[in-house]
Amino acid sequence: MQKNKVIIIVIDALRPDSITKGSMPTLWTLAERGVRFSNHYTCSPSKTRVASATIATGCYPSKHGLVNNQLYCNGAFINVSNYQELMQLDSSPAGPLLSIPTLTERLDQAGFRVALSTASSSGTSFIQNPSRRGFSVNNGSPSFVFPEARKDAILARFGSAPKVQFPDVERNKYAARILTEHIIAELQPDLAMIWFSDPDKTQHPYGPGAPETLQALGVVDQCIADIVETLQEQDLLDRTDLLILSDHGCISADPNSRFSTSMAKEIFPEDLASKFVLVGGNSIYIKPGEEHAAPEIIYALQQDQDIGAIFSSFPNCGTLPLALIGQEHERSPDILFYPHWTTELSEYGVPGIAKGTPGHGHGGTSRYEMNATLVAYGPSFKDSTTINTPSGNIDIAPTVLHLFGQPIDPILDGRVLTEAMKDGASPGEIVPKELSFTSRAEYPDFTYEATARIARIDNTYYLRQANGTSTKKEI
Repeated sequence: MQKNKVIIIVIDALRPDSITKGSMPTLWTLAERGVRFSNHYTCSPSKTRVASATIATGCYPSKHGLVNNQLYCNGAFINVSNYQELMQLDSSPAGPLLSIPTLTERLDQAGFRVALSTASSSGTSFIQNPSRRGFSVNNGSPSFVFPEARKDAILARFGSAPKVQFPDVERNKYAARILTEHIIAELQPDLAMIWFSDPDKTQHPYGPGAPETLQALGVVDQCIADIVETLQEQDLLDRTDLLILSDHGCISADPNSRFSTSMAKEIFPEDLASKFVLVGGNSIYIKPGEEHAAPEIIYALQQDQDIGAIFSSFPNCGTLPLALIGQEHERSPDILFYPHWTTELSEYGVPGIAKGTPGHGHGGTSRYEMNATLVAYGPSFKDSTTINTPSGNIDIAPTVLHLFGQPIDPILDGRVLTEAMKDGASPGEIVPKELSFTSRAEYPDFTYEATARIARIDNTYYLRQANGTSTKKEI
């Protein structure tokens, strides 16, 4: 077993262009001194729980089975943000929760110690450690402490989980305190993990670049500074590898959105909407016996100029195949659709607008949502290096397993990021293959076309972006 430790720091919805010397000086410095990945990607949909499962397993949704932020199994909706519902799913006939072992499970079985402190939703945290290995604390609602026998001691020492704020100051400080004062200083596990709720929690109501979001970035950056200081005090910094990443990016709302709530709820006429189940805002499950309605459902999406890329299991309808985004699990929907997006600037001068969406957020296929953050710093990684080679959250689990000297299960879809390591390949030695896929549908009054851009390295695929456009014909 190697002597180095690993800490994974997840900063929810942190766009790479949000990391500046002014907004996040600690993270900026770590990126300057370590390895900065300029083309790092999340999975699709670009949503937290899907990304959490991909980070945990190193696999696409086709294999791990957590296909959206809400699941639809055997006619029932499952709230994936609530760990209690995930525990029920895990032990039900529709389980297990994940079809692939997680990083924490693999390391625990190999004799390594793991510990987590998270300010994410309890579901996001539970996905990282569903078999409850080692030590875990989550301050969501509901919150948990595992092992449960430790709960009273944690509450007596650190107090009850704080309430949500905007920015989410106290919850993130609480998670950082448990990590620094208890996990690092006392438990000293081989793998530790922390998941910050901001800037995501604050960006949703205020948007990227807003003053409130910048304040949230500052709070998270100070928490990272506290982690680094604790490692120095414990004489652990020189033998700890840090992987600092975001689960996905973020995009600004459309200030001229014609939709008041959900795009999907307002696009479909009532009789057509009765033929399918809408899950997670963008997943369509066609009801048994209504498969003949698929072309009509897809037509309704394609004719709307606020709809972008559409993926489905009906290729003859002019959609992109679900296989391109790793959505071939038995839980996957029949149709996945996303907003059309542009490079327009928001009111705060931040590029990226999701057309038709009344709220700031993520989940789409824009470059601003797909492009996530990754910074690597520590004794195993190169110094002062920027890597332009594509990478993804799908690579986190295999890379950490490699750092601990563990074999890489061939079932994993991700790869080891050797180009970032001191003893690894030169970044220029790894050349991706760039792929472009296009679908097109012609109708009497409009044309719909969608394109997905994908980078491939060996057997690992990264969706860079996808978009679709509906163009009315001149009559």
